[in-house]
Amino acid sequence: MTSLKNLKRKRIFPKFGKCCCCFCLTNDSSFNMCNLLMVIWLIGSPILNMILEGYSLFGLLVLLVSILAAISVIVMMIGVNKVKLSYMRQFKFSYLIYLLLMLAASIYIGIQAYNESYINDAFKEFRKDSSNEKKTDDEVRRAIKFSALMMAIFIFAFFLVSAYYFLCTCSFIEDIEECIGEEYKVRDFEKAHNSNNALNIAYNSNK
Repeated sequence: MTSLKNLKRKRIFPKFGKCCCCFCLTNDSSFNMCNLLMVIWLIGSPILNMILEGYSLFGLLVLLVSILAAISVIVMMIGVNKVKLSYMRQFKFSYLIYLLLMLAASIYIGIQAYNESYINDAFKEFRKDSSNEKKTDDEVRRAIKFSALMMAIFIFAFFLVSAYYFLCTCSFIEDIEECIGEEYKVRDFEKAHNSNNALNIAYNSNK
């Protein structure tokens, strides 16, 4: 059972209100819709990318990490519906790790765009495709660099969107924690009041 002591925590995240992506909905509906869209994106985007670009070790790692992040979102949603704080609080840590990995991936890929070793390896793979024979070496190298930069920018853009989603969701979770904390305070007050009444009755009856 959750204790009042565990609920007496200062807010870490500011109050954001509902996500601007679903501003026309109520707070609860906006919360559920944003989570549903995020789960669909987390699972669907890496699968679609693997279908379009083929299987790779990096793609499989992205899919695995995305599935774990989606599971964290689903568990958090269950925690909100069943008012289980442990289910909700795990999201703050697990999704934060996902965000940091995404930021690291964006920086790494951006750096690779200027890494001659990476460009040379990609150049060799690019030349294996007979459809690219008409392109000059400079055009191929520019295309590889441009592709890496665009990928880094895309990942970073999604990182910003996910960071905003993370802040809104954690703010919503802390709103729930505050509501639960207020309920526990009222219950403790009622218990203390009832105990005092019982003591007064017992004292008066002994007079």
